[in-house]
Amino acid sequence: MGKINILIVSAITLIFFDSIFILEGAPSSAISNLNVSNSPLNLPKYQQVSFYVGAHQDDWQLFMGVNAYNDILNQNSKTVFIYVTAGDEGSGSGFGHCTNCTIPHFRSREEGAISSLKLVAKQTWPYPKMIHDTIQSCRKIFFIHKYIYSNTVSYFIRLPNRPTTPNLTSFFYSNDALTALVDSTEVPINDQSNTFQNKEELIELVKRIFLRESGEATALWINTSDPESLKDGNHDDHAEHYVTGKICKQAAASIGNSKKIVMAYYTEYCTENMPHNLSLEGVMMESGLFAAYNKAKIDAGWWSEWDVCKKYCSTNYLRVAIIGNANIAAAMDTSKYSFPANSYSIDCSPEQDSSLLKINYSIPEDLGKDDAIYLEFVNSNMEILKKIDQSSKKGIFSTDLNISTYTDGIYFLRLRMRNHSESEVFTTFKVLLTKPKNIDGNVKNNKP
Repeated sequence: MGKINILIVSAITLIFFDSIFILEGAPSSAISNLNVSNSPLNLPKYQQVSFYVGAHQDDWQLFMGVNAYNDILNQNSKTVFIYVTAGDEGSGSGFGHCTNCTIPHFRSREEGAISSLKLVAKQTWPYPKMIHDTIQSCRKIFFIHKYIYSNTVSYFIRLPNRPTTPNLTSFFYSNDALTALVDSTEVPINDQSNTFQNKEELIELVKRIFLRESGEATALWINTSDPESLKDGNHDDHAEHYVTGKICKQAAASIGNSKKIVMAYYTEYCTENMPHNLSLEGVMMESGLFAAYNKAKIDAGWWSEWDVCKKYCSTNYLRVAIIGNANIAAAMDTSKYSFPANSYSIDCSPEQDSSLLKINYSIPEDLGKDDAIYLEFVNSNMEILKKIDQSSKKGIFSTDLNISTYTDGIYFLRLRMRNHSESEVFTTFKVLLTKPKNIDGNVKNNKP
């Protein structure tokens, strides 16, 4: 029987398959004791570096917020944000129909993103201003806007974000050139915007930022949108989210074997219909980040996105794969993660026989004699496929599930209380079963 790859999404898990590691839902801070050098601007040296790459200025707050919050909070870590589009929504560098706005719409979104990181980052010296920087590739020099605050660095590529072409998506799938926006109200008159002749130039720029900011680090985290629809697991996402994920994937792959790269791919818009999986603290983190973003927009005279997007602040789903040089795997912190002592939790990983899924779960309190917590394996319609285990006692428990008979697709593990009068779900854990694939996406050939 062929092996089955298991992508565990939304909880802290460490999985081993052959010589490839797959981590699911682990925070970027899982990498420890790495020798990460400072950036070229003489910033302090950090023990680790994480990248958050989004198409728009509010993507990381809504879909990656908890991990980003923890990374920024870690003063031993440098966190780098890359915004691919200007987020102008067709208004370009102008004001559109807004007569009371103080800055263009895309600048209000940039100020919103900066406001979000200021909520968490600690800095006692005066607030800096947006600066200009150049990044040189083998073919051209890129001019880029950059903002440095405490242990964070933000890059604004400012490709136009239009509902019609030319935009990032059409550019990625065509050979047409695309010119980035320049805000003439704040840049020197001799400044110039970047014209990207093809997607390879954009991928090269993102790669150069990865290399510049990671310095001598042998391993780095890249958090971005999931570039794949994965059947029903990541449907109806923004087209620019998919493209941004593809840009990051190709940029990371082009770095080669000099670094070990952890790609964290986040499910985004369709999390609206997924079970809530963040703790109260996690919801507060994401809500705070997104509220700070909206406050900056409002202060500039633009509209708030709070009512439309606050629904995303209670879920984070992601899948993570490690690519790069397998010889430097020792640089990664591969310790198992402990359960919170005061919460219902599920954690799982494959046994050496990959047809078995080892499941750990925790119950934080003893239950009444008529109550029990059931561990269940359900499909995407929340129909019970198997009742795996049950307990009424406080503790951490382990059991196995044979998944060899299940087809590729999305499933959930859940802890549910059942008594005489009611049924309550305490936590849900997403599991994605797929055939094993190489990094290039092709199905592995398991023949000798």
